[in-house]
Amino acid sequence: MKSKRIRLETNEHNGAADPLTVQEPLGKGFKPYKSPIDARDKWIMLLIALIYAVVAYVNLGSFTAPETQCKMNETVIIKLEEPSNIGDIRYYAGIGEGTIQFEYSTDGEAYYPVTDTEGKVVTAVEYKNSEMYVWRITKTSIHASYIKIDVIKPGMNINEIAVFDTKGNRLPLNSALLQGVVFAENMHPQNLIDEQDIVPAQPSYMDEMYFDEIYHGRTAYEEIHHLKIYEITHPPLGKDIMTIGLHLFGMTPFGWRCVGTLFGVLMLPLIYIFAKSLFKKRRYAVFAAILMAADFMHFSQTRIGTIDSYSVFFIMLMMLFMYYYTQHNFNFQPLKKTLLPLFLCGLAFGLGAATKWLCIYAGSGLVAVFIYTMLRRRREYKIALQDPDNYPELIANYKKNVAFTILWCILFFIVIPGAIYLLSYIPYTQAHEPHTYGFKEILENQKYMLNYHANLNPDKPHPFASMWYTWPLDIRPLLFYSNQTEPGVVSTMSTMGNPLIWIGGFIASVWFIILAVFKKYRSRVAAFLGICALSQFIPWTLVSREVFIYHYFATTPFLILLLVLMLKRIDEKYGRGKRVTMIYVIACVAAFAFFYPVISGTPVSAEYIPFIRWLPSWPFY
Repeated sequence: MKSKRIRLETNEHNGAADPLTVQEPLGKGFKPYKSPIDARDKWIMLLIALIYAVVAYVNLGSFTAPETQCKMNETVIIKLEEPSNIGDIRYYAGIGEGTIQFEYSTDGEAYYPVTDTEGKVVTAVEYKNSEMYVWRITKTSIHASYIKIDVIKPGMNINEIAVFDTKGNRLPLNSALLQGVVFAENMHPQNLIDEQDIVPAQPSYMDEMYFDEIYHGRTAYEEIHHLKIYEITHPPLGKDIMTIGLHLFGMTPFGWRCVGTLFGVLMLPLIYIFAKSLFKKRRYAVFAAILMAADFMHFSQTRIGTIDSYSVFFIMLMMLFMYYYTQHNFNFQPLKKTLLPLFLCGLAFGLGAATKWLCIYAGSGLVAVFIYTMLRRRREYKIALQDPDNYPELIANYKKNVAFTILWCILFFIVIPGAIYLLSYIPYTQAHEPHTYGFKEILENQKYMLNYHANLNPDKPHPFASMWYTWPLDIRPLLFYSNQTEPGVVSTMSTMGNPLIWIGGFIASVWFIILAVFKKYRSRVAAFLGICALSQFIPWTLVSREVFIYHYFATTPFLILLLVLMLKRIDEKYGRGKRVTMIYVIACVAAFAFFYPVISGTPVSAEYIPFIRWLPSWPFY
């Protein structure tokens, strides 16, 4: 058999970072793809995931929250069991906007406006969509037996109301009655005081929504109850998935957060499999999983009840399946065996696109890798044409394989994702308002989303907005939540990257670019990961709307894999590399523990904050 000097299709199963240039017949180095994951890997993945799950689910959110509602259409009078000095009035509202005002009485006859601690009248309280599922507190200093809720503008729902004395003790309530109304539609005043035992003594993120949960968690609830959908700035699938938690645990903080956190847990075995597939050694797969578990943004973004967990998970999954496709070859194996990873990639792409449009950006990376792979197959075909006697089957089947692959890709990446996207809108079609939601409305929603995201520049700039070029160096985190639980003690959550990981990943990216430019080291693995990362990062450099550091979240898994590739190079190139890389990974875990209070909401002394505010632009409370 005639030999030709070519770059072998080794699929990198020989343990090398790249195929080698040697004197071999075409295709001799190719081996059918085999999963690198063995029984020991499965136990390691399970252990890492379980340890992380314990950390992630501890203090994730309360299992209880007021859920019975009273539609505030008419005045309601709350009677205390006995006259008391009142320090504050608290109420927890659900869906619906409206305006209410409080009055008080000692005898049930004469009512006076509630005053604050300085004696000023508390004006009417307007309740907006952005304030749902949050405990509102009206501070006061009055002596009363009755609290009257005057409805200035009807429409809001209050799930529970509680009254506390000046010492912070909850006061027992006797009854809640409509004033002068025998029956009012949808009004159930007893629902205002039927869940007193779950009223928190000190409300925190454990008991209420924070940041964008108000959009996504609320919409999941609306889907379940067939209400008019409020959040339509993203496709529906993320909220569809979130409903699983609400079905299991009710409309509670744990309910709207738990499924996203589960996806965050699942990202760890996923990146482990990704790293083992790329680097072939268990050590580097362990490094990748630990570094992702120790990344602050992965922790904070998957514990909040938004849709980012799902979108990033599907992006990782689609890129992994596309990598699997690059390790198959229709020139040397049956075409049908090469189509499975493409089908799975298209399925993950469809699920991601129906969750958040940033997954569509990742499609550009899929296209780039696919085209590169097809060009390699074409190169093999051109080589085979020079020696037709030895490669008649490859020559005969090549054009047919290319044509069928492209046709199947139309199904996998257009038809199936399109169907998934449309099916994700089914809950919208069941909403009571509007009564009709068909294909026309779905198209209109796409136009609305495009206009919304293209023109999202509020009159007042967001205090935590940041430019894309500041993200890799962790310049401006976003403050999710901040609360002073008691004097000198704060509970705070910021979304940011682990600075050791993000800066290390940035260095790795620059290092591989320099090595490639000067032809010192060129790696297909580095190129693949670079395409994955850039397909998520570059689109944000072209966006003129207000953006935030959490938009970098989808880039970080590939940044971590690039970082692990750099650690692998250090291991192989330097005498004490293994020790250095191990110390680095341990330091990243230590940084996670050090910053844990400001990414988890754990109450901590305010005096601790200066020790972890390494940059003045880092907001922690």
